[in-house]
Amino acid sequence: MKRTIKILAGIYFGSIPVVLTLCLIIRGGMFDTDAQIVQNWIWFYEGAATIAAAVFLWSQLKEAKEQTANDRKNIIHQNTINLILFLERDEFRAARKYMYDCRDGTPNSEKLSQEDELEMEKVCISLDFACLQLFQSMVDVELILEQWKAPIAKSWAYLKPMVLKQRSEKNRKNRWHYFERYGEKLKEFAVFKDEAE
Repeated sequence: MKRTIKILAGIYFGSIPVVLTLCLIIRGGMFDTDAQIVQNWIWFYEGAATIAAAVFLWSQLKEAKEQTANDRKNIIHQNTINLILFLERDEFRAARKYMYDCRDGTPNSEKLSQEDELEMEKVCISLDFACLQLFQSMVDVELILEQWKAPIAKSWAYLKPMVLKQRSEKNRKNRWHYFERYGEKLKEFAVFKDEAE
């Protein structure tokens, strides 16, 4: 910023010798009256001021753009950390473990009790929130998916029947929409016990 101001001041004041030279040329016969000399002096400085203002505005916009880019990087970095901490909360880790134990390693292995569904909904809540942030690019998508693509895909394979059932019963067609979106997108990464052996 200070450097920009110095440059503009240099341009403005450095132009004075040029203007004086032009005035001498003008006084030497190009124009007949002092009024015309003064008028041209005014025109010149109006033009110089306009150029200086344009340069200043451009530098301000450039700095603002760079600052915005840096701010966005910092926000995404912080959001990524917060999301990882959110997903690793004890209640959500316990809910995922409960889901894996309940399903006995394979999806659709049994009907869920009401108690089971309450625990499974915790998984849906956490992963739907995570997938919403992925969808809106509010976090480092590549980093999150590197760690979470398999858990998201596997959890969706487990819970898809429950989600579809709830949508039908509660007439909520978009329930856990973002979880579904990424669960289907990443389904190739869902590996179950019998497939891994």
